Amino acid sequence: MLCVFLAASSLAAALPVAGHLAFPALGPVMSLVLALCLLQAGPAMAPPLLLFVFTFQNSFVAILLPLLPDAEAFDTVRGYNFLTAALLWAGFAAFHLKGRTGDPQTVRRLMALSFAMIAAVAAYCALGAAADPRGAVVYLRNIALPVMLFQIGLVAGARLAVPVARFLPALMLMVLAFGYAELLAYDALAALVNADGYLALRFRRMVDSGFWLKAVEASGRVLRDERDMLLVNLFNVPWFADLGLVLRRLNGPNFHPISFSYLLGVLSLVLLAAGRPLYLVAAVPLLVVIGSKGTVAFLLMSLAGFWLLRHLPRLAVPTFLLLLMIYAAAAFVVGLEQRDYHVLGLVAGFESFTANPLGHGLGSGGNLAADPAVLDWRRAQSLGMAGQAVESALGVLLHQMGIGCLGLLAGYILIARSALRLHRAGGEPVLAAVGLAVPAMLVNGAFQEEALFAPLAMGALLLIAGLAIGRETPP
Repeated sequence: MLCVFLAASSLAAALPVAGHLAFPALGPVMSLVLALCLLQAGPAMAPPLLLFVFTFQNSFVAILLPLLPDAEAFDTVRGYNFLTAALLWAGFAAFHLKGRTGDPQTVRRLMALSFAMIAAVAAYCALGAAADPRGAVVYLRNIALPVMLFQIGLVAGARLAVPVARFLPALMLMVLAFGYAELLAYDALAALVNADGYLALRFRRMVDSGFWLKAVEASGRVLRDERDMLLVNLFNVPWFADLGLVLRRLNGPNFHPISFSYLLGVLSLVLLAAGRPLYLVAAVPLLVVIGSKGTVAFLLMSLAGFWLLRHLPRLAVPTFLLLLMIYAAAAFVVGLEQRDYHVLGLVAGFESFTANPLGHGLGSGGNLAADPAVLDWRRAQSLGMAGQAVESALGVLLHQMGIGCLGLLAGYILIARSALRLHRAGGEPVLAAVGLAVPAMLVNGAFQEEALFAPLAMGALLLIAGLAIGRETPP
């Protein structure tokens, strides 16, 4: 069974890319064929397959990179994972709507809630597309995708009883193997998967815009090649540089350090709840080398909440929420004093919200739509204001969706509450883990865009949450 899963997942990740290389119009066709085959022959395989595709597709892109004609094709093929997910979501949504009267009430309620969340995002996408169609579509993908993955997981869990703990250990082992190979034998791994070529194209826009030149001038470092762009002080804390603690961040199989760290954090937490703590122990060294403060804070807060729920069940939720508020307030105050650009971007989002509570539409701000050449962080830090909502998912949502984002955030909270209620009714410990992790991820979204917008952060968490809730919902 594992061999079948690996073969199908590898095909799902590689075939659309290979099809695009043969003939550009063939890429979307291959995604459609794969989605139809899965929906007909093995819908239960869809949730773990999607996690594999979002984790490893960029590795296949890197291997096939010499065959890509230009940077535009590079950007296009990296989007096939979303296309495959969207096609599978359409199938699972139709599957639910066709027989929704037979689903448990909790599943029907959560599906209706999540459909409303997607509709709200789509409405703001239409608003933003008038000014920036590309940026609006990019943010539609990143904001709506976690909710779409939740629906896939919820339907698969309720209708097909897909077990969470069966496929996650295999995925975690592959992720850990890639991470340790990158840590201990980077040159060999880079040669095998063409990592340097991928990084060069990934950073090309920043280099061409002059963004990295500004970074060099600000830091005094000399960047010789794309590998030097991954060198950071441990946890990005300046005084670690005085101790010589400068590390090369790990990219992981998805070639994005922050997303990789969130994937490690989410999988470690869920597997710990499933009674497999050694995966967390194995992930800790990789998380330290990646050095994402946000991921470490997310994991620590979630673990603290899980411990409280097991040892102080009556006081667990209010104590956990108090911990989250203390963490958020401390991060905000310290970041504001240090003029951290994540906090400055959050403040810019609040300012935009007060000026226009209805929102400006998707694509009107944020890292994914902004021109790197325009972002002058030295000036922003000297003035103590960013000028636009960037680096903070909450700030970007407040700017783009205005009051509409409050409904989106409330939807996330209701999903977490449903998981905790099912756990208290006798459900599996994974329900407790995801029910606590969702609000922890939301708090992290105040200081990082990746927390809410990266498929391997909130997306992976909600997919697993949907599976757990669907399996444990009583008829």
